[in-house]
Amino acid sequence: MAEEKTLLQELTLRMLVADKRGLVAVQEDETLEDALAVLARENVLSLPVWNSDRSGFVGIISMWDVMTYVAFGTFSMENPTPDQFEVFQKTQVKVGDVVAARLHDESKKVWEFSQDEPIETVLEPMSKGVHRVLVKKEDGYSLLTQTDLIRFLISYSSYGQRVGDAPITDVRKPIGELGLLGENKPKLLTLREDLPAVDGFRIIDQHGFTAAPVVNAAGEIVGTLSASDLRGLRSHHLSSVLLPITEFLALKWVDSGARRGVVVARNGTLHEAVVQMVLRRVHRVWVMDDDGKTPIGVVSMSDVISKFSPYDFLV
Repeated sequence: MAEEKTLLQELTLRMLVADKRGLVAVQEDETLEDALAVLARENVLSLPVWNSDRSGFVGIISMWDVMTYVAFGTFSMENPTPDQFEVFQKTQVKVGDVVAARLHDESKKVWEFSQDEPIETVLEPMSKGVHRVLVKKEDGYSLLTQTDLIRFLISYSSYGQRVGDAPITDVRKPIGELGLLGENKPKLLTLREDLPAVDGFRIIDQHGFTAAPVVNAAGEIVGTLSASDLRGLRSHHLSSVLLPITEFLALKWVDSGARRGVVVARNGTLHEAVVQMVLRRVHRVWVMDDDGKTPIGVVSMSDVISKFSPYDFLV
């Protein structure tokens, strides 16, 4: 007797990308400035990179790659305040050269799937930090993001099952009971609010993260510095990263709640955390101590996806 399939094994990626628009990409021989223009125009944080000679994708370039390239190059420790022309020159490098540098793990591989593959196939990479994958359709490709997947998982969490007919994660359980505040999570990194934003980005990158809570002298959260704060930046705006973090964030956000950071109580449920992520369009929520002011942990989209995956590495 054949083993009964779970929902995540039965439904395919076609369901998640059917209504998504066609893929916007950048050519490998275009400049970083060209890529910045497309990122700003499309209001996105990353772009697949196409190589015409190979007729295939060679990588994905993100605003985080751009900032790493600029923060450790143009705004170097030896030359912390370059003039605008130096910044512009740095953006004239070819996109392919930045991709070839493999600045981040996610840039090292293009994850491609067919729309006819089960949804379960994307759970492992996305539970381990891959934020987006390419899904091939009859008429081209679409980009599937962690946000797309999480919306589906929460909507169907009452009906799906894990492999082996084990119950799917109970999203109404407190996040602590689900192992999301355990010793297997890295120590929370925080940034001082008076730190230059470029230094904050350097620190985040050196620790292998993509975001960190910003705190005042009392250790109370006052904001979040993340790759998403780079959305829309062009070469003539890049020098704004020399401002203190709080001033830099004021340039990027209108909503004071978003500037402060999206939070959840330590006894909050996984469902509460996910609702905050989706509604506020962020990739993580900071878990607060009982005082409601001090961040003590983080729940990311990767963490959430791992709780629906047979590859849960947080148990």
